[in-house]
Amino acid sequence: MGDLMEGTYCSRIFSNCDKKRCVLQSPNYPGLYPRNLTCYYAIRQHAIPYGHQALISITQPYSRLVSIKTDRTNPEGADPKPVERKDWSKCDNVPDFVTVYDGYTTRDPILLRFCGSGETVPVTTSSGPELLVQFSTSPYGTLMYPFDPLHGFQLQVQVHFVEIESIKYTKNKRCEFWIRNTGRGWLHAPYHSLPENTTCWYHLQATPTDVAAAGYPVDRDSGSGPRYKVWVSVLNDSRNASSSAYQHNNSTLLANYCPGQTPRSCDHFLLTRQQRPCTLSESFLSTSRSLTVQLNIQHATALRPVSFKALYEFVDLYQDGSSWPETGSLCSRIFRRPTHSPSSTIPIRSPKNIFFYGRGGNKNLSCIFRLEGQPGDVAKVTILSIGSGDRSCYSRMNKDRGTLQCVGDIGSSLRVLDEVNGPKTMLVPRHCLCSTNASLLPYSFVTLGSKASMVWDVFNMNSTEDFRLHYFEATVQFVRREVVPKRCEVKSNLLTGPGGHFTFHSHHNTTCESHFVILTQQKYTNSYLYAKLPGLAMPDSSHAVPNNTQHVHCPTNNRFIVHAGDTVHTVVCPDPYYTVEVFSDGWHTRDVMSNSSRDIVIEFIPIDPGSYTVSWIQLSSRIRADGPYCHSQCPELDACINESLWCDGVEHCPSGYDESFGYCMHLLYTHLVYSIALAVAIVIVAVSSGLTVLWFRRFRTSSSSAAAGCRSASAKSAETEAVVSGRDVVY
Repeated sequence: MGDLMEGTYCSRIFSNCDKKRCVLQSPNYPGLYPRNLTCYYAIRQHAIPYGHQALISITQPYSRLVSIKTDRTNPEGADPKPVERKDWSKCDNVPDFVTVYDGYTTRDPILLRFCGSGETVPVTTSSGPELLVQFSTSPYGTLMYPFDPLHGFQLQVQVHFVEIESIKYTKNKRCEFWIRNTGRGWLHAPYHSLPENTTCWYHLQATPTDVAAAGYPVDRDSGSGPRYKVWVSVLNDSRNASSSAYQHNNSTLLANYCPGQTPRSCDHFLLTRQQRPCTLSESFLSTSRSLTVQLNIQHATALRPVSFKALYEFVDLYQDGSSWPETGSLCSRIFRRPTHSPSSTIPIRSPKNIFFYGRGGNKNLSCIFRLEGQPGDVAKVTILSIGSGDRSCYSRMNKDRGTLQCVGDIGSSLRVLDEVNGPKTMLVPRHCLCSTNASLLPYSFVTLGSKASMVWDVFNMNSTEDFRLHYFEATVQFVRREVVPKRCEVKSNLLTGPGGHFTFHSHHNTTCESHFVILTQQKYTNSYLYAKLPGLAMPDSSHAVPNNTQHVHCPTNNRFIVHAGDTVHTVVCPDPYYTVEVFSDGWHTRDVMSNSSRDIVIEFIPIDPGSYTVSWIQLSSRIRADGPYCHSQCPELDACINESLWCDGVEHCPSGYDESFGYCMHLLYTHLVYSIALAVAIVIVAVSSGLTVLWFRRFRTSSSSAAAGCRSASAKSAETEAVVSGRDVVY
């Protein structure tokens, strides 16, 4: 019941009501209280837990326990008015009333004033550890009329503790809040009661975690714009208040919410968070790193609570590296070896822009982080952390490839691709990482050359997923190739044409780790590639594999790694007793319009001595545009090959059909007929030419003899006759 104040009749002091039940009662309760009386009930909480603030509340949920005298007769002395509870200005002409102050004196703001009876007293809460209740009675009035069974009031006291660094209460009776961080949270009216005509200010300012020595925040805004922006979504607006949103830098009004009007609302977010995220058409995004929300409260909230609620978030636009707009993705970045500090460590982190993720309205995300060093460099990459949300995926080491591979759902994963330079630039998948155990991290590896790419994919996100669930953090350092043991220039060859064979050789003193052969074609159109390797495909050797534990014994440590398109990445154990067939990406679906590469890349890792021959051909569909079927076909592949490969002495079809005896004998017979006809024609031409020459010579001889008989009788020498006979032979 409190302690009586010295020198007073009814004023009492209540302390630490969190440990005991405190009750405020009018004098003589439940009997008649005196006239011409003012009682003060001072409530104070002294014991407050560290880091919290105490709030004092009074209430009476039972209406029968409140009965304060009112003038229930009209001026004419007619029938009395019905009993009811009144508040605020309605109590100005009432003799007895109760006033609640937000503090310890009557100079503090008034939270509630009520009189009468018949209704409950709403919860009225102070903004601090002190609250004052004043009960005033008039010197006039009839004490015995009316004869109510109860007189006065009884109020219950409660104590609440809230975090001291929060917007749940106002400090120094001023409803103004400064929110300086880079996270997210809720905006709402204070938990305690507010007086009428109160204005609350919510100043949102992005403040990075690193602070200068003098205590001022360091803003790492780039030259193209601010690093942070403020995103606000109004979820619930009250009819007892109006709200406005302003740009803090130039006080530009973004929106104004009048009571009962919601120009932009994201109230569906309160119903279910799995439905859909708040879009920009339902929310507001500042152009700077600061924004202010103003809440104007018309009536005291003790009787008319404010249901204002908004969601704020500081959008972090910062990304490591440099922009790479060629990819068409806003999150793709490029990292080059710095000139001022070539061997420095460069951070590579996933972006934190909420609009890239499901909670910002983006369902799928794909970012490419390109690493570019100088010629002769290699990149030392270290994966520090990675998260894949609720995807059932983990990373494990593949001993056949010597790289990490993903097992399970790769809907959220990080892929590393080496870029091999040669006659044609190609990207070769190396590692795949997703949520993994801490024993594998940090994981370090060295790229094959000076250029590589890290592809980070997150697919099928819902409205609750963001960068807190899907993320990775890595570092890269560019060093010279000579610094890394067993590193050399990667060799690559480019093969094109209708088909052919090539041989991989492995010796004891291997100088390079890998040798690449790229099978390609000049024009894709309706053409694909087929390769046949001597060996056996290793289980669990693909880039992303199901979870199984099959193993195959391989007689050699040499390996083929075959890449075809974006899905086929298989390790092959070289073995002459087995055969592995590989088709270009899209062959089985005949997707002519697909943009995926139809090249086949074969990587040979030489460790043990050996020699292996690989054959390949260019394929096209059996059905041609200029006729029903092609003649040079491989029936077992249901495909056509180039006619120059038929009956050339080398088997190109897997079954050797292109070198079959029946078909090649038919071609041989046809060629033989053509050859005989050509030989006869040549003989006829030769005989005709010989007869012509012989006739010409005889004609010249006869002409010479006739001319000699008509000449003078002088005789020719034997030497002159011999010269004339040799010239005839020449012609």
